[in-house]
Amino acid sequence: ASISIDSEAAGVYVITSMGTVEGETASLELTLKVEASVLSQAGAIYVAVGSGVTLSGNQVAIKLENNCLITGADHDESGSPLADQSSAVRGLAMNDTGSGGDFGISKDGSSQIEGAPTATMNDAEDTSAALKAIRDYAASNADVVISGGGEFKGSIGSAASPKLVFAHNLGGTGMVELAGGFKGYGTLVIEVGSTSAEAVLNMKDSSSWTGLIVFNVTGDCTGDALIRLQDNCKIIGGTSFLFDGSGVSVNVNEILHVQNQSSVFFSKSILESEAARYSSDFQVNAIGFRRVTP
Repeated sequence: ASISIDSEAAGVYVITSMGTVEGETASLELTLKVEASVLSQAGAIYVAVGSGVTLSGNQVAIKLENNCLITGADHDESGSPLADQSSAVRGLAMNDTGSGGDFGISKDGSSQIEGAPTATMNDAEDTSAALKAIRDYAASNADVVISGGGEFKGSIGSAASPKLVFAHNLGGTGMVELAGGFKGYGTLVIEVGSTSAEAVLNMKDSSSWTGLIVFNVTGDCTGDALIRLQDNCKIIGGTSFLFDGSGVSVNVNEILHVQNQSSVFFSKSILESEAARYSSDFQVNAIGFRRVTP
């Protein structure tokens, strides 16, 4: 008898066992698909509100002005919408807070929030455990560590070599500013305690981030915005806010302020690629079996 294992495609393996029983030679082929666990995100912007967190007015505020877009339509890595929209999600999604928490949306007539089957939802699956796992992994394994904030121009990572970035120790008014046409690729994790910053993540000057952004708040937040996009900036992939910890109070004017032709595009393929890079949990499924007689 002999056994061989061959790779048929990415993540797909064929195990062939050949032997002779009662003078008859035959082979059995078992086809397996191996998949890393991936982050499921119900919206282009996802908000996870933990137990004991207080939302001002029982809402998180989102503001769009001057021809801006948040869309749950599925896009490729370049930001172009896919022909197949079977994986489209909401524009905004929040887990069920148990107290009717929802989005407070302010937008002008030139700006849009799109999604499927609806633009928003406030009873999405709670994926905070996956977000915490990514946060904790980033704290110990980041390719790039930003401590105390600062302004960044140029690039971090590339489409072929995305990076894991961890920003922390921002204090009460610290800011991470992406400017001058900055381009970022990979996963950006921002951890902040109590903050009154004008904007904790401020993107301007046609800057972009392609990948996953996880914004974790563990203290009281006031100030103007947690994330601000202005002047033709883009996020392609997905953005998650994680409000985590008993006693956390969200009193910021907006958790997200999108201005001046800026956009947030959902991309399932980008999220899957990013989450799989940090996953140690794999699922194996048999997708084919046959008996072959020469």
